[in-house]
Amino acid sequence: MTVGEEWRERMLKSENCHIVDGIYYYTEYFQYAVVVKAEPYLKSIVIPETIMFPGRNHRIPVERLSYIAFADTDITSVTIPQTVKYLSQSVFENCKNLKSVVFCGDVEWIQEDCFSGCSSLERIVLPQKVEHLSSRCFSGCSSLREFVLPENITEIPCSMFRGCTSLVSLKFPQNIKTIGSWSFEDCTGLKEVNFDKNILNIGNESFKGCTNLEKITISNKETEIDSSAFYGCRSLQIIETPSDDYKLKDSSFIGCVKLDNNTLLEHTEFGDYLKKKWKEEVKAEKRRRNQKKWWFPIWEGSQLVVLLILLAPIALVGFVLFSVFAQVFSAIAMVVVSIIILGIIIAAIIEHFSDGRINFDYEKLMGNEFMVIALLVISAIITIAMVIRLFF
Repeated sequence: MTVGEEWRERMLKSENCHIVDGIYYYTEYFQYAVVVKAEPYLKSIVIPETIMFPGRNHRIPVERLSYIAFADTDITSVTIPQTVKYLSQSVFENCKNLKSVVFCGDVEWIQEDCFSGCSSLERIVLPQKVEHLSSRCFSGCSSLREFVLPENITEIPCSMFRGCTSLVSLKFPQNIKTIGSWSFEDCTGLKEVNFDKNILNIGNESFKGCTNLEKITISNKETEIDSSAFYGCRSLQIIETPSDDYKLKDSSFIGCVKLDNNTLLEHTEFGDYLKKKWKEEVKAEKRRRNQKKWWFPIWEGSQLVVLLILLAPIALVGFVLFSVFAQVFSAIAMVVVSIIILGIIIAAIIEHFSDGRINFDYEKLMGNEFMVIALLVISAIITIAMVIRLFF
């Protein structure tokens, strides 16, 4: 027996528990009443605002519906009075015949699994002053086609509409910023979802298994989509993004077999990786083709000499600048570094404009002993020339 069930049994056995019109009420200090249980014969229930307890000369307000108060019963409709502010966990869980819920006032708190498994419930309009909705409130309401959420709610709780297979459209209140994990999992009736600018986070697996979802629209470039948010949405084909540089997590769309590859390439990190990898593979393929040509061995052996020839005028310019401005040894290092950098730049320019046909192996060049010796020789020449200029 759970803690909730144990506490329920205590209330039912208490001398402060009384039955009125087939409904069991419990009270402490006769300040307010709590609905504990209903007789099985009740089908259409109208909970009164106040009740009269035996031996009392005043009426007591009904303010709460307790844990599993009507769970697993055959009720078809319920009217909740304006005095009730709190619906406990699993109050109407698995009421499979429940079709109508009327709120006469402003309920402030609705706990977990409150309407979970109410498979005949088609429409729900929540009071506008609800301050807190808990997870799985409407999970498994397979006939639910329409819901109206309070405007002040900022988050769709975890698994709130999980398995609501009859939902065909969604409209989020303006203040909704977060869509919780699994909140619309297996909502197979959804075909299109628009995420307004106010939505900043779409939670993990929040739309997992929405197999008929074809299109989503994201309006805010700050919106983050967590991993597997649209896992298994095998009909998803279109994603409209707020900008060309908006990035999606590729892990958010696992199993989206109809999703346009261009969308993934343009808007995911994995697409960026693929594009970079393809460029590298194209470059490598060009090099492999060039290796089969007759002139490649000659080029492979002579590219170092060609680069050094290109470096000669750079060394001359460096010497002139050094002669005019340099008076310390740090300038020598500056010239040497400039030679190396400019040489690499020239090599890159040649490689770029040759479209990869001329390919410089930078690692090989920089690791070549001859290259290092040549640079040292050039530096030595500049140094000697400067010393001669200073003293003679």
